[in-house]
Amino acid sequence: MACEAEDETPRFFVAVHVGAGYHSPSNEKSLRFAMKRACLAAASLLRQGSGRSLDAVSAAIQVLEDDPCTNAGRGSNLTEDGRVECDASIMDGDSGAFGAVGAVPGVRNAIQIAALLAKEQMMGSPLLGRIPPIFLVGEGARTWAKSKGIALPATTAEADEWLVTERAKVLWKKYKAMVDDAKAKTEISAIGISCSPQEATAVLGISSIFDGA
Repeated sequence: MACEAEDETPRFFVAVHVGAGYHSPSNEKSLRFAMKRACLAAASLLRQGSGRSLDAVSAAIQVLEDDPCTNAGRGSNLTEDGRVECDASIMDGDSGAFGAVGAVPGVRNAIQIAALLAKEQMMGSPLLGRIPPIFLVGEGARTWAKSKGIALPATTAEADEWLVTERAKVLWKKYKAMVDDAKAKTEISAIGISCSPQEATAVLGISSIFDGA
């Protein structure tokens, strides 16, 4: 979805999307509304002249991260252990400055960290000519963000109380059960290949005892 400013000064164009792949028709209205709000958030900054393009892009993405109908931030698909870990990246077209984070736990808006990384690239480092980081992952990204004053939930558990939605939990349970079932079948197949049927039965019986079955 895109929207274009009506005023001659300043002139700008904002376009957003909510991810490639299949989207259920039942979510179309919610997704279109999320995209519209993201466009308006970016346009508001640009129209007022109160931010650069980098700030406008970050503002738009934060809207999408906060909306549970998208697979970013709140409402994201969960990791195998049932948590939210976020990725984000951003680039400034004029300077080529880039910032990105990956698999970051315990943050509501990963794009904030990526945007700050890009801005520090643009400013350069006054400390002994050291090159500022470009791409941070996991707990390291979270630690860096806290050191730079970005407001974060006190713990990842606190963050997940807001980030993990009921819909995400339902989907996680469904697909985790499918994965666990596939793993079990793979293990049985492996046992069957490596030993006789009688030996396989004996091994599975012993495994059941240790598993408490």
